[in-house]
Amino acid sequence: MFLDKFFKKEVKYNVAFDVQEIEKYKEVQEIIDSDIKHFVHSHNGKIKFLGIKDDVIFVELKGSCSHCPAIELTLKGFIQRILKEKLIWVEKVEKV
Repeated sequence: MFLDKFFKKEVKYNVAFDVQEIEKYKEVQEIIDSDIKHFVHSHNGKIKFLGIKDDVIFVELKGSCSHCPAIELTLKGFIQRILKEKLIWVEKVEKV
């Protein structure tokens, strides 16, 4: 890829998107924005949705949340609980 611009080589990438996967991403982001983000912000933290793999949602917690001793309680007892209640396909939530 880097050398392609020097050798004037045209590279085409075929990327296929699954409509169901796109819908899952949208649903998760909407729930995080509407139901979860305000709680995390109220504790001086930030949450970032990173992706989904095999029905496992990956998030990054920053700010005060990144070193809080109750991070597992927040992750499993609040974030995962809400996502599993609203989205039946969710297996679990993991922090990265």
